[in-house]
Amino acid sequence: MASPDKARLLTQMLDRLRAKVKPAAITGAHTSDEATQASDAADAAGPDIYHADTMLREFVRSFLIWECTTARADAALKKIASAVVDVNEFRVCLPVEMASIIGPTYPKVEDRVLGLRAALTQIFKVENRLRLGHLPAMSKKSASAYLANLTHAPAFVTDRVALLCCNIHTVPVDSRIAAVLEKAKVIDKGTSPADASSAVGRLVKAGDARDAYALLQGAADLLPVTPTRVPKAAPAKTPTAKPRAQRGGPRKAK
Repeated sequence: MASPDKARLLTQMLDRLRAKVKPAAITGAHTSDEATQASDAADAAGPDIYHADTMLREFVRSFLIWECTTARADAALKKIASAVVDVNEFRVCLPVEMASIIGPTYPKVEDRVLGLRAALTQIFKVENRLRLGHLPAMSKKSASAYLANLTHAPAFVTDRVALLCCNIHTVPVDSRIAAVLEKAKVIDKGTSPADASSAVGRLVKAGDARDAYALLQGAADLLPVTPTRVPKAAPAKTPTAKPRAQRGGPRKAK
C-alpha cells in the first residue's frame, strides 16, 4: 500500500482515538513548566527517590510501561518508592528482589528487571551516579546518541524518553502499540515494533508526535495484559508412617 494511503489510515485512526480513547498520561518534561508539572506529579506519587531528576524517573517509568499499561506502571512506581531509599538502592537489589517489589506476576518481569538493572548500572558507570537530567541541555544529536548507547534498554524505552524529555522526533512502539497500528492497517501484519516506529515516525509531524504517542498508548492500555505465570509450589509430601515393626517397635522398659 502506498505511503499516502498509510498516512490517511493513520490520520483516520488517530481521529477515532481522540473521540473514544483517553490519551495516556504524559509526565515527561522538556520545558521548565513541564518539568515543574512533572515534579509535582512525582511528589504526588510518593517519595522522591530520584533526587528531583524527573528524566531518570521517566526512564524507569518507561521501562515499566513497556509491554504493559500506564496504570500498572504507575502502581509499580509507587511500590518502588515505598520500598527503597533511592533509585540506586533499587539498582543494587538482586533481580529476584526487584521482581518481588514490582510484583512477581508483572508482565515480562524477569526480562524487565534484568534489563532495567543493567541499564541503570550502565548509566551509573558512565556518570559515577544515577542521573539523566542533564540530557535535555545537550544537543538532540548528542542526547539521541547517549540514549542509543543504553543497549540494555528496549528501543521503546529510549524512544519514549527521547520524545517526552528531549523533544526528539520519534514515536515509541512496543508490540502492544504495534497491535493497535496493525488492526487499523497502518502497518502490515507481522511488522516489528522497530519497523513500525520508523514507519509511523515518517508519517507523523514532529510537533504532533507527543499527542500521537499519547493516543496510541491510551489505546494500547485497553488491551489485555498477560501476567507472568508464577510456578505453583509442589505440595509438601506427607511422610508415610512406617509399621511399628520397621520402626523397631516400642522400647522395652529396663
